[in-house]
Amino acid sequence: MLKIRLKLIFFAGFTMSIIYLLVENQSFDFSFSVIYIFLFYGIVYTLFYGVFALPIQVLLNKYSDRRKINIKYLVVYLLASFIIHLIIYRFFNSYEPFFSNSQVYLHIFVTSITFWIWDSIVMYKHRDELI
Repeated sequence: MLKIRLKLIFFAGFTMSIIYLLVENQSFDFSFSVIYIFLFYGIVYTLFYGVFALPIQVLLNKYSDRRKINIKYLVVYLLASFIIHLIIYRFFNSYEPFFSNSQVYLHIFVTSITFWIWDSIVMYKHRDELI
C-alpha cells in the first residue's frame, strides 16, 4: 500500500514539474539546466504532496467509498490547497496581497486537479489492494 501511495505522489509531483516548466519556460529552450530544474521541482512538488496531500488522501479513503472519479475529493483537495497556499504565500511573497494575485488561484487549481487525477487513476487501479 505504501508503494502505491509513493507512486501516486511521485507521478503527481513530476507532472506538476512538467506543467511548471511548460508555463515558465515559454521559449522552449532545452538545455541541461532545464533537466536540473525539472528534477528539483519534481522533488519539491513530490515532498509537498507527501506532506500535505497524502494525509488528506489517506483520510478520504478511510472514511468514504472509493469510486473512480469522486468530485467530493476534488473539492476537498481544492480547499486544502487553498489553505496551504494561503499559509505558505506569506513566507515567500509578502509584497503582494494573496487575494489580488491571480496566478495563485491558477496554481491552487492546477496542483489540486493534478493530484486528484493521479489519485483517481492510481488509487482506483489498486483499489482492491487498499481494502
